[in-house]
Amino acid sequence: MNLGSELTNTLSKGACTLTPYPHVTLQNVLSQEAYDKWREKFPPIETFSMLRDTNRSNVAVGITLPEVIQRPDLFSDWTETFYNLTSKEHFRKMIQFYSSGISQYYPELGDLEDLRIGRYGVDSDSECDVLLDCHLMINTPVKSESRVRGPHLDNFQALYVALFYFRDDDDDSAGGNFIIYEKTTDNFRLGSGRSVAPRCIRPVVEVPYLGNNMVSFLNTRDSVHGVSARSITPFARRYITFNAVLNRPLFHYKRKRSMKRYASCLTRLLGRKQA
Repeated sequence: MNLGSELTNTLSKGACTLTPYPHVTLQNVLSQEAYDKWREKFPPIETFSMLRDTNRSNVAVGITLPEVIQRPDLFSDWTETFYNLTSKEHFRKMIQFYSSGISQYYPELGDLEDLRIGRYGVDSDSECDVLLDCHLMINTPVKSESRVRGPHLDNFQALYVALFYFRDDDDDSAGGNFIIYEKTTDNFRLGSGRSVAPRCIRPVVEVPYLGNNMVSFLNTRDSVHGVSARSITPFARRYITFNAVLNRPLFHYKRKRSMKRYASCLTRLLGRKQA
């Protein structure tokens, strides 16, 4: 069974919820037999440690599409899945699934099937209109209760995002759930990492971190989401994620100025007065 095809086909047949922004949540995506097979194939944390620092507590660590392609000694089981989730056929099904939301938020985009499609980190962004990407991801073991990401917006150039979970059967920790938020105001600026202040939003959907669960959303100026706090655990939070990144921003938000930027502005202002 091709995991990429199965994820794409199952997602495309799901029911898209349009509020507070277009999204879909799915449980028991694969048969139990198929899921068990792919869960066993998910790379252990030792493999991630060969390529990344995994010693920090509860941080996101990913293995990229080019690494999967270039390291068949480590990721041969995943090559076909990654190629499928970054294919033109996959993109076509995803934009068809989100067609209503795309029409609502991005009517100026026109016929997306005419775009030049490539793979992120493989093809040149100067020769493509959209780059499809895929990662094997973990959030590292937790040494003190914390959130890997609070409420935030994703890359302004991403069109859609999806995550499929591979929770370890022995992981009995609490938290790590995917939270969908609704904005209560548009009068705010984004903080570090495109973060959104809790006073500006309210949680409306919480998707449990359970194996064989999937969540996907159309990335818009309303698509605030985050991850609930995880309790102390020696287990990593495991998932595969895939998205589509356009060659231009789809929306904009003003950002809060950091203290460093304030200091820089003040230095320039004082310099002008002294001149």
